[in-house]
Amino acid sequence: MKESVNNVDIEGIVSEVNLREIEKGDKKYVAGEVVVMVVDKNGVTNMIPVGFISADKKKDGTENKNYARLMQLKDFNSIASAGLEAATKVQIRGAKLQENLFLPQNGDTVISTLRINSNFFTKVNDTNYNPNNSFTLTGSILAMTAETRTNADGEAEETGRLIVQMACVGYADKVEVFKLIVENQAHIDFVQANWKVGDTVRVGGMIKFTEENVEREVEVGFGDAETRSYTRRVRELIITRGSAGPLDEEESYSEEDIKAGLAARKQRMAELQSKPEVKPAAQGATKFTDADF
Repeated sequence: MKESVNNVDIEGIVSEVNLREIEKGDKKYVAGEVVVMVVDKNGVTNMIPVGFISADKKKDGTENKNYARLMQLKDFNSIASAGLEAATKVQIRGAKLQENLFLPQNGDTVISTLRINSNFFTKVNDTNYNPNNSFTLTGSILAMTAETRTNADGEAEETGRLIVQMACVGYADKVEVFKLIVENQAHIDFVQANWKVGDTVRVGGMIKFTEENVEREVEVGFGDAETRSYTRRVRELIITRGSAGPLDEEESYSEEDIKAGLAARKQRMAELQSKPEVKPAAQGATKFTDADF
C-alpha cells in the first residue's frame, strides 16, 4: 500500500532536552526527546515532546550524519536549564505522527497513545521565528461519532465535538489508528454531509498537547460533598481543514487492504497482551524497544 501523507510541522521554544547515549554491540546510538513549547494562534501553550533516535553508522557501515546532528542537541539551551529568554528556538522538520501501543502495568487492555518522532532539529533566530504546531494526514475513515464525556454526576453527555477515527498507512504497510477531533460546528456539518466511513480523505489541523485543571465533587458518607481537583493531560489532533470529499481512486485505500492492515494491528495488540512483563510508556513520551535498534 502507498504510505499515507503524514507531515508534522513544529516550531517553538525548547523546554527540555532529554538525551541518552546507548551502546549495543559495535554500534552507538543517541535517543531521547525534545519537549517544545508552542504558543498557538489562540494563545494556548502546548508542550509537545518529539522523540528521536539514530545510530552512529548506517547499515553499510558508513557514517550516519543524523547521529552527529542529534548529538548537537546537547548544546541547545532549554527553558529548564537556561530560562525562557535564553532558550533555543527550534524548527523541527520531517516529523511524523506515530501510534504508540502499550499494555499498562496491572492492566489487561492495550492502550493507544500518540507520539511524534523526527531526527531534524534546526535552530531558528528571532527574526525568522514563526510558532507552528500543525499536521497533515491522509487516511481511511473508520468511524465518526459524537464525543461524550462523564459529567460531575457520573453521567455521559455530549461535548458538541465530533470524533473521526482514521486508519493511516506507514512503512511496510503498517496500519496505525489515530483519533482526530472536529470542534467547529460548521466544519462538523460539512464533514457529516460530505464524508462517510470507508472514504480516504486528507485532513489538516493543530496538535494540542496541553494540561487542564478539573474539579469534581465526590459524595462522602454524610454531609457536604468533597471537591477534588486533578490535572488532565490533553493530547489531541484538532481538524481545522480537510478535503471536499473522498480522494480519487489513485490516492484511496481499498476496504480489503485496510481490513488486512487492521488485522495485523490487532495481532500486534494480542502479542502485547501476552507479555505481562511489558511496562507502560509515559504518555506523550517516546518509548524505544529492541526493534528500534
